[in-house]
Amino acid sequence: MFEHLCRLKRSDERAIDWMTPEQRQVFAFNLLRQEVNHGGFDFFFRYRGSVGPCARLASFATPAWAALIDDACALMGAPYPSTTDGFCDVLDQLEAEDPALLARLDDRFYQLERDEPPDELVDRFIWWHKPAFFT
Repeated sequence: MFEHLCRLKRSDERAIDWMTPEQRQVFAFNLLRQEVNHGGFDFFFRYRGSVGPCARLASFATPAWAALIDDACALMGAPYPSTTDGFCDVLDQLEAEDPALLARLDDRFYQLERDEPPDELVDRFIWWHKPAFFT
């Protein structure tokens, strides 16, 4: 399902606006997972941070997943950055204040991937909300 949503996004930048709320949750959550697995939360926020608020809304997330995403997004401050430069400024400041902060979030993420496999959560969510995904 994620691959299909990514193809939509690549074919039309406005595709995320046309997704159902359920599709946006799955897209954002899986994009977060993909980017963190690629280069940690630093990488996610530098290149895909704008989907953070959608990932926070992932109603299928367990309390531990929700807390991790909330904690990570909260580091970006309020108001949440809206530009790549805004994310980079916050990340550079966090790195200067506590160089290990994002690494600790990455460790929590990797532990959750093992303890609470997210694919099962996503699959169950899609199954419960089939009309939002399959027309």
